[in-house]
Amino acid sequence: MIKAAYTFGANDGELFLYVTLPAAFPYILVAARAALAGSFTTLIAAEMTGATIGLGARIQIASGAARIDIVMMGIITIGILGFIFDQLLLFVEKQLTKWK
Repeated sequence: MIKAAYTFGANDGELFLYVTLPAAFPYILVAARAALAGSFTTLIAAEMTGATIGLGARIQIASGAARIDIVMMGIITIGILGFIFDQLLLFVEKQLTKWK
């Protein structure tokens, strides 16, 4: 596709905008979904170790107090939030990459 674009007279800016970026965009969005999962996990872990407020801290405090109901609700909440964020990014990916 790059050679075809050059053959039809595309300059470097047009090549990037109309060939390279659309070809790479689906992979960029997949990487964003993976990065979201990693950042969400890191956020919860950081709250569990060094925060006094937040979902991770609430789970950690409830764990120390043997409140399994709060711990399980926190874990379920984390799962639901992760699923919602993943589905949101998947929806955005489908909307922005209709040519795929």
